[in-house]
Amino acid sequence: MRRAMMRAGRGFSHGRRRSSGIEGPRHRGTPDIRECVAMKKNMGLAQRVIFAIVGIVLVAWALLGSGDYNWIGWIGVVPLATAAMGWCAINAILGINTCKNC
Repeated sequence: MRRAMMRAGRGFSHGRRRSSGIEGPRHRGTPDIRECVAMKKNMGLAQRVIFAIVGIVLVAWALLGSGDYNWIGWIGVVPLATAAMGWCAINAILGINTCKNC
């Protein structure tokens, strides 16, 4: 009897197929992973230039400045990276899009 069931492809589950939950249709309302991690540009040219200038000034202060607080200038890496990517997390949270062509 067991051999007949194994040949039929049913195994010992008595005809019921157990699902691991990986295959099959997606549940409704579950976003695709590509939609979750996509960072669309939300910064216009003017905002990117301003962020780049502020970042350059802060990093220059960190490198060339003297005193006890010049390490704060390394925060300028954040606006530099933001300007380079064209995506600002604060804009995304507030729902602001200054990019006209995006």
